[in-house]
Amino acid sequence: MSEGFDPYYRWLGISPKEQPPNHYRLLGLELFEADPALIDSFALRHTGYLREITDGPHLADAQRLLNEVAEARRCLLDPQRKAAYDADLRTRLAAGAGNSDAATAAQHAVVTSGRVDASAGLDKGPPPTIIAGPKAAASGPGAKKSRPKQRRRLWAGAGAIGIVGALLVALTAAAYLFLSRPAPPRTAPVAAGVKRPAGKRPAAEAAGGRQVVQRPPTAKQPLPPSDPATTAAPAAPAAPTAAPPPDGTANSSPNDVPTPVTPPASYIPDGQPPRLPGLIMWLDAAQLPPDETRVARWSDGSPGGRSAQPKQAGRQPELLPQALSGKPVVRFRGGPWLEIPGTSQLLAGSDYTIAYVARGVGGTLLSKGSGEKTGQFSLLSDSCFLTNGELNSQTAGRLAAAGDDPARFRVRTITADATALTWHLDGTAAGSYTDDRHDVHSQSVVRIGAPWFRSDREDASRFFVGDLAELLVYDRALPEEERRGVEDYLREKWLAGGESAAPLDLMAAPTEPPSPTDGATAAMPDDAVESASDPTAADSGLAPTGEILREVWRNFQGIDAEAANEQFTNRPEPDQTETLDRLEAPADFDDHYCQRIRGFLQPPLTGDYTFTVRANEGGVLLLSTDENPENKRQVTAKDKVALAAGRAYYVEAIHWEKGGKDYFSAGWKLPDGRTETPIPGTRLSLRAQPLQPHETGFVTLTPLQAESSAGCQLRILDEGLVLADGATKENEVYRLVFQTPMPTITALQLQAVPHESLPSGGPGLGQGGSFRLGEVQVAVGAADADTPLLPARLREVLAAADDSGLARLVDGNPATLWSCRRGGQPVELTFLPAEPIRTSGAGMLHVTLHNRDNLGCFRLRATSLPDPRSQVIRAAGDQVPAAGSGLFTLFVNLGGRPWQDEAGNAWVASKDFDGATFGHEAGAAITSDASDHPLYSTAVRKLTAFRAVVPNGEYRLELHFHEHWSRNPADRSFVVTVEQQPVLRPPLFFQGPGMGQPYVHPVNRVIVKDDQLDIDFAPALPGSLTILNGVAIRQVR
Repeated sequence: MSEGFDPYYRWLGISPKEQPPNHYRLLGLELFEADPALIDSFALRHTGYLREITDGPHLADAQRLLNEVAEARRCLLDPQRKAAYDADLRTRLAAGAGNSDAATAAQHAVVTSGRVDASAGLDKGPPPTIIAGPKAAASGPGAKKSRPKQRRRLWAGAGAIGIVGALLVALTAAAYLFLSRPAPPRTAPVAAGVKRPAGKRPAAEAAGGRQVVQRPPTAKQPLPPSDPATTAAPAAPAAPTAAPPPDGTANSSPNDVPTPVTPPASYIPDGQPPRLPGLIMWLDAAQLPPDETRVARWSDGSPGGRSAQPKQAGRQPELLPQALSGKPVVRFRGGPWLEIPGTSQLLAGSDYTIAYVARGVGGTLLSKGSGEKTGQFSLLSDSCFLTNGELNSQTAGRLAAAGDDPARFRVRTITADATALTWHLDGTAAGSYTDDRHDVHSQSVVRIGAPWFRSDREDASRFFVGDLAELLVYDRALPEEERRGVEDYLREKWLAGGESAAPLDLMAAPTEPPSPTDGATAAMPDDAVESASDPTAADSGLAPTGEILREVWRNFQGIDAEAANEQFTNRPEPDQTETLDRLEAPADFDDHYCQRIRGFLQPPLTGDYTFTVRANEGGVLLLSTDENPENKRQVTAKDKVALAAGRAYYVEAIHWEKGGKDYFSAGWKLPDGRTETPIPGTRLSLRAQPLQPHETGFVTLTPLQAESSAGCQLRILDEGLVLADGATKENEVYRLVFQTPMPTITALQLQAVPHESLPSGGPGLGQGGSFRLGEVQVAVGAADADTPLLPARLREVLAAADDSGLARLVDGNPATLWSCRRGGQPVELTFLPAEPIRTSGAGMLHVTLHNRDNLGCFRLRATSLPDPRSQVIRAAGDQVPAAGSGLFTLFVNLGGRPWQDEAGNAWVASKDFDGATFGHEAGAAITSDASDHPLYSTAVRKLTAFRAVVPNGEYRLELHFHEHWSRNPADRSFVVTVEQQPVLRPPLFFQGPGMGQPYVHPVNRVIVKDDQLDIDFAPALPGSLTILNGVAIRQVR
């Protein structure tokens, strides 16, 4: 909650003494309201009001209340959950009757017909809040003034009414508290020494016998919503609370119907950790398939969406079912280990938090490197964090927890910031290190169950021997309240069952590692042989071959590869970039330069390869054990390197030249004895993996669930289509749930599709096939989870046609409508989120459509294109000339190579303007490694103009920007004019266009009268530089 600001009171009229509110008070309902329609109506009104204020300074508070309202709505609309909640709430209110809060309980218990409280609102009033008490006296401009004698009579009458009302309130409260006392116990208390079933505890213990520690949510991201039912103070010893039966249910119902015990509010009951920002790794054994005995893939539930896999066949850890609190754990026996590919940047810096539940008797549980070198770490099984061993001379890098028993399952937490690294065991501080370096900047991959090692130096004693239940890693130091929330979650989930774990029977001999293949030398790690022989590591598909990237740096004065690498680091932007169709550079190119040729090698056969290098002045060839550049090693003609067909290996060549004759080429000898010199383009590619369909365009999503709020039935047809039966034609709310493999969604597309069953062919159910939408909402979560969904804010709506009023679909107000009257015609709307929607870990996409005149037939599509806007713009048929129309088109890739986009447009490389065709004036080409997109990885910087000789007419332009070289908008503040007209409204200049993601700026109605299109660029601030990645020019007429 923001300091000094009470959102419950300011927005919902809930006073501090009523906080935290129960579900009914939160929604403004009578206590124990039973009408589902009324519950749903009040919850939706609260939601609509809170969404209107989510753009203000108290965004975190509004989001937290939205989550609490959503949780209250789900609970009270689920009959089984509502019954359990009501029974538990009655018990809490009865137990608190002797406390100072009894008046509050009585107030909720005697809610009368209900007067709307208008005093709680501010600028905008919240949804109606039902309050108890006598009716308020009328007031306002229309009230008549009374004479003094009449006023005295009125005061006397009002006083009498007030006294009678107060007596009625007191009597009603007393009657309610008497009637709501729990029935006498019908079963004997649990005898001492009797073991309770795992995961359950009596309601009396939860409310009175054991105080549940409640911690307030943080402003950044809320912990699970609070509720009075889980925060009651311990009851007095004589509290008339029935002891529960041995099955763990509570006899709080008047009819003695067993009801589930409400779990404490310190964790989310569906096994999800508190939703805190910065989660970068989450491995949960409870989420693994229960029918498997070995772990072939352990999916990372964090937004990163990675997976841990065995690097070698036969080294899969075991999955032990129901090993701890009825849940499985993953067992490592001193040989199996897992690796998360592509995690070289994971856990970088001095701020992080690692929380886990495990036990072990030896070896390394988690690592990034060995921990002995600078910037590395290894989390050992004996609660020791081994890091920066070279620098921490006093401790040799061993930052251990004090007083731990590693062979016990416990909640262990490491919190590190710039000042210290601190251990906590089961929430208790267990040692802090302030004088030791603990920052992590190693480029090694993350391993679970082993440190980094070379296969020729494998030490079996360093492999983990133990069990791992759950592991959470955050890229920041969690403050105390958030850390305790995570620890409470882990403790309640894994250690609250009251049962001891099975003995740690791990004395079996460690798994013997595979023998290295003969002929492998130290120049190439034996890991390459293991990877090549592992059939599970083979990729299902590879990127198209034919090209490899070449980068050139001029004015190079070095004489070796080390100097060339320094040049690459100090000057990350090469002077020239192009692609080659073989692993050979142009001969006699220049003097005093160095070059880097890099990409991926796709061997045609499985077996041993030998490589040859021809270079003058000098050169080296480096090859990775896999597609990860971090694992590259130099290879020479003496090395036999084992490679596997069907895989891609990162390859890099470095060449330098002082003066005179210069050349570079690399060849190889295949396992069948053939030689290829140089290695042809058919073995080379710019990418390791092919682009997925959602990376190049929109793909259809098929709903798992489709339901409406009233009488309309939604049927899921082929190709993801959803068809409404027309039982009702208006005021329906459609709720759909999708499961998508895309870790990130950059745009959603709603396609309204005609259908023969609809009026006039549809696509709507309104007159003439029309429809009207009020709001489109998107959230991420689980299909049937009890946890609140995480909403994704939509910021913009695009359409292929020039539709007006589309912003009403994402303005947060379901009452504002967008109408569509195109009977029998398809309609396509594209929704752009404010931030890319992260679905990894949550897994489910929830979409809500608010209809006024119902949509009849539709489907949803999604993409992870970095620039979905450009595809929508290209789809605008009334703006883009059709093929063969005779209208002029030109697509120019500034700083890059020719290529063809997915729409079939042929992009040409830019050049200096020659006065006769096209080109840019001034500027230099630059390239970035941050993207491999042929348009957005290159640009021309410091240009003053782009000009093209074109026929006279009307044009539509697209200016493409994607900034990789600066993160300061002041560095890229510049004015753009087209035909002497500024393309932006005041302040008339761009500020950092394309920073963070691609940006396409359309310019419409450009009139050319002199056979030349002029686009001029000029810095707007001192020190600013102009930049442009690409330009598309289309003649409209």
